[in-house]
Amino acid sequence: MAALGMLGDRRAVPWLIEAIGLNRAERYAAESLGALGAVGQQVAGWDARGATADGVNWVRCEAHEDTLGWRLLRAHGCVSASARTEVTARTGWSGEAMVVLRARREGAGDAVGAALLIDGREVARFSLSPGWDEVRLAVGPLSAGAHPVVILLDNPSARARVDHLLLLPRR
Repeated sequence: MAALGMLGDRRAVPWLIEAIGLNRAERYAAESLGALGAVGQQVAGWDARGATADGVNWVRCEAHEDTLGWRLLRAHGCVSASARTEVTARTGWSGEAMVVLRARREGAGDAVGAALLIDGREVARFSLSPGWDEVRLAVGPLSAGAHPVVILLDNPSARARVDHLLLLPRR
C-alpha cells in the first residue's frame, strides 16, 4: 500500500479506496491517498499535509516520522488549538458512510474519550491514546454535499494531533 502512495500515480486512487473497509485495516492505504493528493479532491476528507497552523483549529502542523512507512509517505499531523476541532468534508455521493481517522492524544496523559459529530449530530464515540491509531467508524447515512465534521474531546484541556480524516462510502 505504501508503495502505491510513493509512486505518485493517481490511477491508484480507486484501488486504494476499495482496499479500505470498516473491518479491514489495510496499513498505509488511507495515508497513501493523502500522499497522492487525493484527499479533499477525489476523496472526501481532510489531510494534514495541506493544513496550516491558523491558531483557530490548529496550533502546529508538521511532519511526523514515527515509522519508516509514514516517513516515506511524508505523513503530517496538526495539533488542535482546543478540545474541539472542525474540518469540512465534501462528498459527491449519498449513502451509508464511514470515517477513517488517524490521530492521537497530544502530550502526556491517558487515553481520552472523544465524540465525532457530523452535521451537528454525534455519530460515533472513540478513544484517543498517546500513540498513533487509525480508527474506522460507521457514521450512518449522509447526503452528497459539504459536511462539517467535529472531533470533540471529553477532557476540555486535552488536545488531539490529527493526521487525516476520510469520509468514505461504508464497505
